[in-house]
This record gives sequence, C-alpha cells and structure tokens, in this order.
Amino acid sequence: MMSYTTTGSGFDIQGDGALRVASVQQVANVGDTVLDLQAGQNAGVRSNIGVLSGAHSREQLEREPAPHHLLLSVAELPALWAP
Repeated sequence: MMSYTTTGSGFDIQGDGALRVASVQQVANVGDTVLDLQAGQNAGVRSNIGVLSGAHSREQLEREPAPHHLLLSVAELPALWAP
C-alpha cells in the first residue's frame, strides 16, 4: 500500500488514491450548479466558488448559498489564488 504525506501541508494521499485533508478549512469547492455550492456550504469549506461557464446562470448561483467568489470561468482560478 502506497502512503504519501507532505510535511506541513495537512494532506495525505493513500494507496487507494484518496486525498485526505486534515481540515475542511483547507478545501475550496468549485462548482457550476446551486447543488455544488450547497454541498460546499454543507461541508463547511473555506472557500465556496461558483463558475458561470457551466449549467446555471449568475442569478441562480448568486442565490442562497451565496458563493464567496463568482467567476466567469475556471480559467480565472489561478488569478484568484495568486499571492
């Protein structure tokens, strides 16, 4: 069984390929549907990000649960996370 841990990162990849994080506060959820954003909110993720390049409109994604960020496309993600 493979086991990989990155020191100080708070995540661990097991032999089954599953990524395990030490805290949900290290997770960003990115989705293009209201259900995706609801799942992120229910999980308590640090950042809930909606993208408009998918299934739902701006008006639909801005409703409850309101995302922390609303992007035109996933191509904007690197700029969002840049230092």
